[in-house]
Amino acid sequence: MTKIDDFLRAPYTRLVIPDADTGTFTAEVLEFPGCRAQADTAANAYAALNEAMREWLRVEIASGHTIPIPSITRGYSGHLALRIPRSIHKQAARMAEREGVSLNQFLVSSISAAVGAVNMYYDLSRRLRAGGRSRGSRHAPRGILPVSEGS
Repeated sequence: MTKIDDFLRAPYTRLVIPDADTGTFTAEVLEFPGCRAQADTAANAYAALNEAMREWLRVEIASGHTIPIPSITRGYSGHLALRIPRSIHKQAARMAEREGVSLNQFLVSSISAAVGAVNMYYDLSRRLRAGGRSRGSRHAPRGILPVSEGS
């Protein structure tokens, strides 16, 4: 058993994304930037992803890079250190003051609104694809991930 085999057994986030234009499927590992495989079926793309992961890990380990941990094992404390440009900090502080709330509460509300909007988009797009009849799967546009209470 190799170190690479240990990583392959870890609970990394593997995604399979259909491409309606080409009829192919792309599989990727969320935590491994650039680690992708493409095939004619979802099952073949997923199978090809394991070999892509093996090669990605081989190169990263040989280069001395740190391998990311699976996102599912990361803890979320509810505390977040955030660096933002001074101009945005100033504008957010003024908006919070106008609303009569703390800057922290203003930022929590703003982030909550953005997350809610993304979740609403997913729900509406799922319903439109399903014709309003069933609870089809959640397919996200590239670059946006659905957020759920357990995530």
